[in-house]
Amino acid sequence: MAALLCVLLHTGSTQAVTEASTSEAPQPISQDAKIIYWVKPAFEPLYIAAGPLRDRGAGDLVIADLERHLPQYDHRVMRANYIRLMGELRRGHNVCAILHYTPERETYTHYSDMLLLIPSYQIYSSVGSIDKLKHHQGWLEGNLGFEPLLANSPKLRMALTPGHSYGKERDNIIGRYREQLNIVRGYAGHETLLKMLMAMRLDVILELPWVINHYQKQFGIDPAQLHKVTLNDVPAFEPVYIVCPKNPWGKAVVTAVNGIEPSISGMVRHYIEDWLKPEEIIEYRKANSIIFPESFPDTIQE
Repeated sequence: MAALLCVLLHTGSTQAVTEASTSEAPQPISQDAKIIYWVKPAFEPLYIAAGPLRDRGAGDLVIADLERHLPQYDHRVMRANYIRLMGELRRGHNVCAILHYTPERETYTHYSDMLLLIPSYQIYSSVGSIDKLKHHQGWLEGNLGFEPLLANSPKLRMALTPGHSYGKERDNIIGRYREQLNIVRGYAGHETLLKMLMAMRLDVILELPWVINHYQKQFGIDPAQLHKVTLNDVPAFEPVYIVCPKNPWGKAVVTAVNGIEPSISGMVRHYIEDWLKPEEIIEYRKANSIIFPESFPDTIQE
C-alpha cells in the first residue's frame, strides 16, 4: 500500500515563464546568475496545472507577484518532485521554492524573511475510522493532542512521506514514536491519501486544511463523512519562506525578495483565503495579524 504525502513545496508560474521538461530524467539547469527556476510540484491547490483555474493556485499567484517585482531575473518553472528539489538545492543550482523551515534544510539553503503563516497540518479521519480514535483516546469531540494520539495508538494506520516536514513540533513528535506506529511510508498525491482514508485503508491522515477543502469539492465528498481533529499541542499555523541554495547566488535572490516594497507578505495574504472555509479565514487572519499587523489592519469581527 504505497501512500504518499506530497510535500509543501510552494512555487508557481506566470504566462511569461518558461517551463522546464517534466521528464523524470534530470534536465540541465542553467547557472546563468540572471535565471531563477521556481520548482513547481504537482500539489493542488498551491499549483494548478490544468483546467479553468490553471496557474491560479495560491503558489502560482505568489510566484507571479515575485516575478513582477523582480524584473532583473529571468523566471522559469521546473516541474519536479520533492527529492529532485532538495537535490538541486544541495548542489547549489539556480532553484528556489517556498518551504517550511527545518534545521536540516538550513544547512544548505538561505531563507527569506517570513512570507506568511499558513494553516498547518491537522488530523483527518473518516466516519468509518473515527471509532478508533474514540477507542484509543477516550476522545469524544473537539481538540486532541498529537503526542497522546501517537503514544496511545500503536496500531493506528497513517501515512508519512520520508524526508518531508510537517512542521518542527510535529516532526519531533513523529520522531519519538516512529518505530511503534503502523506507518505507511511512500510517495503519492494528496488526493490518493484522501481516497484511501475514505475507503478505510488508512485510519487518519495528516493534511493541510486548505488541501482537504479543495479535494472535498473536487471529489464531492460529504463534509459530514470527514472529521477534522484540531491538534491542541502543536501550532495551528506554520511560517513559510522563500528558500534558495546556500551560495552567493541564493543569498542575492533572498536579499532581493526581502527588499520588495511593500512587503511581499502583504500582497499574497488573500491567496490562501480562497481555499479556506469562513471560520478558518477568521482564525487565519487573526494569526497573521499578530505577525503582520500592517498587512492585516482591520479588526476581525467574529
